[in-house]
Formats: sequence, C-alpha cells, structure tokens
Amino acid sequence: MNNPLVDKKIDDAVDSQDNAIEVWYSEQLATSRPFSLFLRIYAEIADSGFGSQYVSWTDSNKSNVVYCTNDKGSIMGGIAFEFRPMMKEGWIILSFTAPEYRGKGINQLMHKYFEQIIKDKGGNKIASHVNVNNVSRIKAAQKVGFVPLYYRMNKFI
Repeated sequence: MNNPLVDKKIDDAVDSQDNAIEVWYSEQLATSRPFSLFLRIYAEIADSGFGSQYVSWTDSNKSNVVYCTNDKGSIMGGIAFEFRPMMKEGWIILSFTAPEYRGKGINQLMHKYFEQIIKDKGGNKIASHVNVNNVSRIKAAQKVGFVPLYYRMNKFI
C-alpha cells in the first residue's frame, strides 16, 4: 500500500509493451513503497562487483525516488536520487528495475520523469557513477543520453 504522506501518484503511462503502469514520486526514499526493492537491487549490484560495498547515498530520508507500478500494484522499478541545489544537479543513487520487469523500457521511462523533476527543482544536469564493467548499465545510460565526463581512477594499496 502507498504511504500517502510520502508517495504521490504523478501520471499514468505504458511500458514498452503497452502495459498500463502508474508513475509515483516520493521526496523520501525511506518509507516509500520501493525502498525494499531499492535495497535488494543495491545488494545485487554490490554482490556482482558492479557497485560499492558502502552506502553511496547521504540520507535515505532526504533522497527522492520516482518509480512505477503495474496494474496489480507491483513495483516495477525506478530511480532513487538526490537533488543538489548548489550544483543544480540531480544525482542518481540507483536506477533499479525488478528482475521480472527488465527489458520493458522501465529505466528509459523513469528517466523521462526523473529529468522533469530535476528541471522543476531548478536543475540543469543529471549525473551518476557507473562501474566500467557494468555493460548493461552503461548501455542503459547511453540510451537516455548519458556520456562519460570523467573516469574515477583508483589504486588500492
């Protein structure tokens, strides 16, 4: 069930296979409906070696999320993010899609809403980290117009 204090429906849409979905937004990742899916996918990415073994978000109570549900109310996926007003930037914490809904255009659809939310907040850019070996995430990022700006170089000693 949606938490009416946190989750707000923002639109009706369809996925890439013309299935009806609802689009939701929350200014608080913690206590929002997709929080447990967010954590499961975060763990999946960390376990695969594509993500960090530390928490990369500053405060799940202040992080935002845009997500979608199917006609049965199941959470399909979303984008958890922070808005950084001084930089006018939307920072993606995690783009996540439930395994059973991958390949249905959920990520691209959520990007459309994510970008509009950032624009509405006064932002003019979006950014994220992507592991250089995470080929599927790199392809997904490129589909929505991301290009590499920097490489973060590490040397473990």
